[in-house]
Amino acid sequence: MKAQRKISKVFPNVKVILNEKEAGKLDAFISHQTPIRTESLLIKIKNAYKSKFEKSMMAATFAEAGEFETVKNIFNELD
Repeated sequence: MKAQRKISKVFPNVKVILNEKEAGKLDAFISHQTPIRTESLLIKIKNAYKSKFEKSMMAATFAEAGEFETVKNIFNELD
């Protein structure tokens, strides 16, 4: 838990993956059961990246349309 707090303080945009027990205590992006299989972890990481990418693309679409308040809200969700 100490490492997650330090990472979040120094790099607030970094998402941390924790086991289910610890994730309930902190603001973790993804939780998992312990032990985790490598394939399962890779799928969770890919899904996290895909979600962030899709929100960025959506923000770009709204920016092109001049909807800057919507873009601001989307990027606030990404943090």
